[in-house]
Amino acid sequence: MRAIFILTSLLLAPLAALSATDVFLVKHGEPCAEIVLHKDAMPATKLAATDFQKHIKLISGAELPIVDKPGEKTAVYIGDSEYSRKLGVTLSDIKGSGYKVVVRSDFVVLAGRDIQHKAFPMNLDEWRKFSGEKYERPQITPGIFVPELGIGAKDDTGSLYATSELLEQLGVRWYMPYENGTVIPTLKDIAVHTQELLKETNYKQRETTFYHGHLDGKMPASTLWLKHLRYGNAVSTDQSPHGLENVLAGEEQRREHPEYFAMADGKMIDVDHGGKPRLIDSQFRASSIKYADKAFEVCPDLWALSL
Repeated sequence: MRAIFILTSLLLAPLAALSATDVFLVKHGEPCAEIVLHKDAMPATKLAATDFQKHIKLISGAELPIVDKPGEKTAVYIGDSEYSRKLGVTLSDIKGSGYKVVVRSDFVVLAGRDIQHKAFPMNLDEWRKFSGEKYERPQITPGIFVPELGIGAKDDTGSLYATSELLEQLGVRWYMPYENGTVIPTLKDIAVHTQELLKETNYKQRETTFYHGHLDGKMPASTLWLKHLRYGNAVSTDQSPHGLENVLAGEEQRREHPEYFAMADGKMIDVDHGGKPRLIDSQFRASSIKYADKAFEVCPDLWALSL
């Protein structure tokens, strides 16, 4: 990630070495701040707020209340909102994936670009009618959706990256995606240094393919672990690396377009697995290009499609 720092205090100083510009979230085990979450916040932003609240409680025993507008306590604004923008903190200078941590004397803003991707909007019949071909549907999805978190595995959760950044400054570490793989410090006082931090990624697409091996099916824990490590996609992509299989599309295509399929000794190759494409066939290449063109027509924001 590319980072731009403007610091008004030394981040490398020990946590105990507080300065006059430090902002307290917890004092003597009691909350002295509140989390401000816009009432219309998207699920990814809500997740950032509840996850930050959870970790502050694990560290100190104090639970910061979550409210939808600022009150008398120090406000910790999570996510981009009218409140943070009025304070002069915007995300307009973040072009792709990134986040900001802004701590001033009387407020904290933890916000990033929260991008929740949409699934391919057509069912199979609609897609075949639109494309005019017997294709299978492109695998354009937000990744495996995790209802417990309200996000897809491929969503870009910038506000959660921002809260994770501040928690790391307090000493939290996510080494592995299970309880004893997380390091939680014990602090009765939680004070954060005044700062203005902007981080942007060099890569728009950051993901790991598990083939459903997420902790033996424990998707919430493993997905959240990856999000703490800043995994996510700022762009919409085709999830499957096997797009040509959607062009071949099984029995109907074999019957109507046998020229699409590779042959050996007069028989189609590997029919049990859908067959193999005959890449030298000009009609097959034209059909593959049509498949891609039609997918981009349906999803104009699509960044990449696999063939």
